[in-house]
Amino acid sequence: VQSRRLDDSRVPLNADVVLIHVAGLRADALTPAELAADLGLSSEELLVWSNAHAPSGDARRSLLSLLRGDLVLNLESSPGPASLAARFGAAGWQTVFVGEGDLPAAASHEFQRSYKADNLKIVPDTLAEALERSAVDRPLLLMVHFGSTGRPLHTATTDSEEITTSYRQRITDLRGDLARLAQAMKGRTRPRIVTLVGGSGLELGGHPEAPDRPWQDHLRVPLLMGMQAGDGLPRGELTTMVQSTDLTPTLLDLMDLRTTNELKAEFGSGVGRSLEALMHGWELPPVHDKLLFADVGHAAIRDERWKLIAPVDAPWMLREDAVMLFALDEDPAEQHDLAASSPLGPVGSDLLDQLRWRLERPEEVVAER
Repeated sequence: VQSRRLDDSRVPLNADVVLIHVAGLRADALTPAELAADLGLSSEELLVWSNAHAPSGDARRSLLSLLRGDLVLNLESSPGPASLAARFGAAGWQTVFVGEGDLPAAASHEFQRSYKADNLKIVPDTLAEALERSAVDRPLLLMVHFGSTGRPLHTATTDSEEITTSYRQRITDLRGDLARLAQAMKGRTRPRIVTLVGGSGLELGGHPEAPDRPWQDHLRVPLLMGMQAGDGLPRGELTTMVQSTDLTPTLLDLMDLRTTNELKAEFGSGVGRSLEALMHGWELPPVHDKLLFADVGHAAIRDERWKLIAPVDAPWMLREDAVMLFALDEDPAEQHDLAASSPLGPVGSDLLDQLRWRLERPEEVVAER
């Protein structure tokens, strides 16, 4: 069975789809080749987005935002029929969730079966158990969430060398578990699309007085996709700006699970955008003119050159008198707040207006408990 495409960019419509979401995984932690090797993917047939971002430094919000294809502000909001798991489940996929670490209560409710791993080391064993209970004659949507890797390191120390050493140990442990996870998946022989995305990065001492703000190196995460026991995915590196929320519409498109009307409504109010056209070269970038972020006590918006961070009061009310503005091309480490020395100009005011509009959407403005 092949997709609707009549050219050579086809993927099997009955493939398993595996999504691995890793909290605390920064873009510079591992190379795509290292991640591919751990996952049992060929580095020569890998699709990599090198300018990818998590929608939040909070891995729970990143997880829900990925599953909904939109920026989720309320961590207790119900998934609805348009979530990734609901759409794949309605199309006949088995939907399975394996979660570890800190989880939003709503995450596992979107799946037909869910499993909780008590710690990082037993995630592969929990996954193996989940796969043993899955039918081999039906495709599978599998979501694996590593959450404990996203726990803050700065609460114990702000010494950058100590934080970096602790982070390297986390990455070493993670790599071993990813390799074991890949081994457990080999029992299923149908074609399999495997995607790995960082759920958030970690601020490694660059801003010791404000480590919880949505800094650039905190939000930059790896995003890669490969295929096993099948073909049809393109390969290479894409440098346009994307977010993990784009994965839901992308995977639905790859499996032909969106209607013509849904495809036409792509540029509605949701944050996620399908990457399928970019992957195959049918359209040129950018996918996004601007990216939106929601963090603990802060919200942010950025384009290719500028980034605005604003403190927020519950429920997501902007404190416009305390916004920060950074010129990312001149100040990539975000050390010089331009709004501290002068009022916002046209660029900053436009970013602030768009951020305000997003946070004022009534269906999203719900106080978190």
